[in-house]
Amino acid sequence: MFWTREIAGWALIGLGLLVFIIAFFIFLPHHMIVETVPAAFMGFIIFRGGIHLVKVAVAARICQQAAAAPKPKAARPVVPQRALPGQPPHLTVVPVVAELEENGSSR
Repeated sequence: MFWTREIAGWALIGLGLLVFIIAFFIFLPHHMIVETVPAAFMGFIIFRGGIHLVKVAVAARICQQAAAAPKPKAARPVVPQRALPGQPPHLTVVPVVAELEENGSSR
């Protein structure tokens, strides 16, 4: 499903560039200024639509791959501790239990 959106986006990018090239290399050398401006604007809008479709298709594919990926095991949270007298509260944190067990100390 995402491939069709991406292919359509690339086709619109190509079509927008083609319209832009026609505007600047066919209309402009023949001094068709009035025809060049709307054609260049249409090419720009078509090009931007193609960019948007490609962007959405790639984002959808990445989200689908992320949903299918295995979830990593959650780490144990750090438990906050009350501040000691004279110590700022945002600097006091109890170390993670695994670090305590490695050091051989207990709570």
